[in-house]
Amino acid sequence: TWVQGEITGEYLLFNSNQVNHMVHVAAYPTEEIGVGALYFHFELEEQNYFGTPVSERDFADEVNLYVDWTVNDNLFLGAIYGVAWPGDAAEEVFGDDNPYHLFSVYAVVTF
Repeated sequence: TWVQGEITGEYLLFNSNQVNHMVHVAAYPTEEIGVGALYFHFELEEQNYFGTPVSERDFADEVNLYVDWTVNDNLFLGAIYGVAWPGDAAEEVFGDDNPYHLFSVYAVVTF
C-alpha cells in the first residue's frame, strides 16, 4: 500500500481519518542520484483517533529527507530520515509531545 508520511502515515494514522497537505521538492544532481524533501501536515477528518475522542484535529507535522541511487540496471539503493512532531490531537492520544524519528536504508535488486 501507499501511505503519506514515513512515520505518521505508516505507523500512526494508517491512511484512516486523515486530511493531508504535502509539499515535495526533489533534485537530481546526477542521472543516477535523486535527493528530496517532503513536508506533511496531518489533520484528523473526524475528532477521534480510532474511536478515542479528541478535542483538536491537528495531528502532526512531518519532514522526510531522502536520497536514491540507481547503481546500475539491477541495483537501487536509498536512505530516508523522517521526523514527526505531534500536534494537539496526537498529544491528547499519546500523552506527550516528543517527536518521532525514523531512519531506514533499503535496496532493490532485480534479475
